[in-house]
Amino acid sequence: MIKRFAILLYVVSALFFATLCGCTSADDVVFNEPENTDYVRIQAFVAHTMDSISTMAKADTVKPGDSLIFLSTVFPSKSIRSQDYFWTIDGNAFSYEYNFRRALYQPGRHQINFVFVDFFGDTLKDTVHLYIASSPILDSTTFIPARGMQNVQPSDFVRFAWNARDPDNMWEIAHRFQLREAKGYYEHPKILVDTILKEANFTYYKGLDPLSHYEWEVSLQNELGQVSENSLCGNFNTQGVDGENAVFAFISHTSTDNELPVHVVLKNVANEIVYEEIRSNAKNQSYAIKPLVDGKYKLTASIKDQYDFPSVTKEFSISGNTILTLDSILLKDTTPPRISALDGSDTVAFADTLKILLTDKGGKIVDTRIKIQLEAQSIPDFTLSNDTLLVYIPELKTSWTYKILTISAYDQSGNKNQKNLYITPATTLPEVFGE
Repeated sequence: MIKRFAILLYVVSALFFATLCGCTSADDVVFNEPENTDYVRIQAFVAHTMDSISTMAKADTVKPGDSLIFLSTVFPSKSIRSQDYFWTIDGNAFSYEYNFRRALYQPGRHQINFVFVDFFGDTLKDTVHLYIASSPILDSTTFIPARGMQNVQPSDFVRFAWNARDPDNMWEIAHRFQLREAKGYYEHPKILVDTILKEANFTYYKGLDPLSHYEWEVSLQNELGQVSENSLCGNFNTQGVDGENAVFAFISHTSTDNELPVHVVLKNVANEIVYEEIRSNAKNQSYAIKPLVDGKYKLTASIKDQYDFPSVTKEFSISGNTILTLDSILLKDTTPPRISALDGSDTVAFADTLKILLTDKGGKIVDTRIKIQLEAQSIPDFTLSNDTLLVYIPELKTSWTYKILTISAYDQSGNKNQKNLYITPATTLPEVFGE
């Protein structure tokens, strides 16, 4: 009896709820989200300093021990209610702060996540990718051929080798290798090789010029773009025919005029000229003199027809199929310009156009390096023609006293001379009052 009553009660209840649902509009039970509802969003970044916040990054490469700032943003605000927030590195707990500074030491690729669990238990995550790597190390002291090596056969294969390593034993290293004629030794040095290698060695098969100076350079970069702190620079000389030598001379001068003619003469022990050259536009250039037989020599350098530059002579001996690089020669002009009246005195006769002797045996004087004053007044109206300075002062026609004209001039080696010249009166005092 009780069982039948329970079944009847269940049926009646089911009919009641079915009727109730049938009388309810479906639209009334659907939740319509307000249009201005905000979704929670997060972001994670890294930066090197607080000053570099404007350059926050989602990925970075640093060295072991470098300190980074880890930053997070939560939208609409970090003050919204949440269940949890934290950082992980490679799946392990890292920090429980929104923002923090931390130094990392373990080389490798790392995935760093900022995790935010909102009030409803939904988990949000944003990722920063970090690469920690040491710069590749290049041994700049031990390599072949040794620095300054002589007598390399130009027709032989030349083998280059050096030592390099990755301290982390994780990253591939690219070796940039360059072989060229030595800079400074040639006006337009040719680049023979410029390539990227996977190994710390290279063999050059194409042959070189005899009695020539070459240099080579190696630098490293790992696959993350980090470069070695130093580079390797080597040089070597090739051999000529047996008994032949060569000498390189570097000659410069103190003048800013690069067109001065440099005169070079090389004489042997018998005082015979074995090489002579006059070269303009030759400042800071090298002179390659070859081939030379074994013996003693005397090299003299001067500036042709510019006697303010004393000549410089270097003596040397050479033998053994070698290339010798002489110490640099600097031709110095230490003599300032000469300033005087045309007759060599300190007195200049009055004229509308004064003629002053301004000479220099170290090259042409530039107008812009001349300054003229009459007493305390600057005189801009002048020209320099050859060795004669023409100064225009027409207002002295009524001068009845000596006037002091001060002239200063620099030559192109920076030597200065300043001279006071005395201009004779243009008239007499009675003549002035008579007028």
